[in-house]
Amino acid sequence: MTRSGGFALATLATVSIACNYATRSLIPIVSHAVCSEGSDTDCTAAELVSDSTSAFFVGDLLAQFTAGPLVRLVAGPWLLALSTAGWAVSTLFLPSALKSSSPQRHHSLLQGLRGLLCGFGYPSAHAVVATTPHEIRSTVLGLINAAAGIGAMLANFVLPELLSRHSWEVSIHALGVLSLVSAAALMLLSLKSRVGLFTQLKGKQPSTSKNSPGESNDSVGGDILQWLGEPLIRGIIVWMVVVSIGGQAIGGAFLPTFFIERHGLSVATLGFYTGIPPLAQVIVSLSAGFACDILAAKAGIPARSMQIKLQQLAVGIPMLSLLLLSRLENQPRTACVLVTL
Repeated sequence: MTRSGGFALATLATVSIACNYATRSLIPIVSHAVCSEGSDTDCTAAELVSDSTSAFFVGDLLAQFTAGPLVRLVAGPWLLALSTAGWAVSTLFLPSALKSSSPQRHHSLLQGLRGLLCGFGYPSAHAVVATTPHEIRSTVLGLINAAAGIGAMLANFVLPELLSRHSWEVSIHALGVLSLVSAAALMLLSLKSRVGLFTQLKGKQPSTSKNSPGESNDSVGGDILQWLGEPLIRGIIVWMVVVSIGGQAIGGAFLPTFFIERHGLSVATLGFYTGIPPLAQVIVSLSAGFACDILAAKAGIPARSMQIKLQQLAVGIPMLSLLLLSRLENQPRTACVLVTL
């Protein structure tokens, strides 16, 4: 694949993932409007967010177990486009589920389906990354990883403004339609780029323990990489990532409720405080990917070495921030700074 073609696919994949994570923020942001006095839905915002998040992540968890075989069978751009179209249509039915005779059951079932389809987002987007030329892969990976922050940021900035002007149903329908458009664009580009629906299995894949440029097989780094390839160690690392990403996703789902109920904000002022953290995530993710490509190409620094150091920072700083955040109340600005970190 050419650089331009790979970058175009990666850009549309970023848009799809951004829409994916924007719709994940829908219920946490609109929950207070849905459950407000006079609404047809008999619930509290915390109950709605809790039920929604639980059902969504059950579906998301199922997706993670099935995404691997599917990515090996269906080409990444097509799996991303089809799953995006599926959860976009499901999103359009959310208002009907919330206004039905059994809103909790219907909404939970729909959220489970949305979680399943949304869960295919990142595995298929990373399959798109794998098709891009090596020299832009870290930049493209940073762009894809920043997509979650882009979606959450736009949702947190735009949805409160929509809620102040229109009914909560408009916010859901707007994101559903936008997501369908992104899915259609990705399908058209896949057709134009002649990407087949099914992947073509090739011969034996190269070893995953292959060293990055600048790293020797005889070095300590090579020994560590061999050790990291052991099944037990890889299993521990995988579950560390699962717990970390799961905690981040659940924390993000409750962020609007956290600022409203613990720090006394209104929905109208929510956008700034919940939009800044994902904006910072976007900037850092894009900068890290771009810096890795530049330093690896110009300074000869191994990309894997930089990624390990950045990962250490990504674990230590949020841990300290969460410890301080747990002690705050009615201090939205300080809380915003800590959540951003």
